[in-house]
Amino acid sequence: MEPIIKIKKLTITTSKSSKNKEVINKKIKKSKKMSALVDTLRIIALDKHLKDKSVLIPDECEKYGFTKGNHNLGNLLYFLADMLEE
Repeated sequence: MEPIIKIKKLTITTSKSSKNKEVINKKIKKSKKMSALVDTLRIIALDKHLKDKSVLIPDECEKYGFTKGNHNLGNLLYFLADMLEE
């Protein structure tokens, strides 16, 4: 199985404006952040490029509550969104 995302080089640049982002981020209610996360997961889950993609969950992940095996990535993301929904 080929990975969906390949990160070859990652550069993170910060500036003085990052403090402003933190202030803005604190002003957004937690429920709105969670709602945005749930909506984003559902949008990504429905992406046609994920239709045939799967995620292999190894045996050792069962201790975290995941079942071993191959799982459809879109279904897994949608399930996660359902579990996070308040």
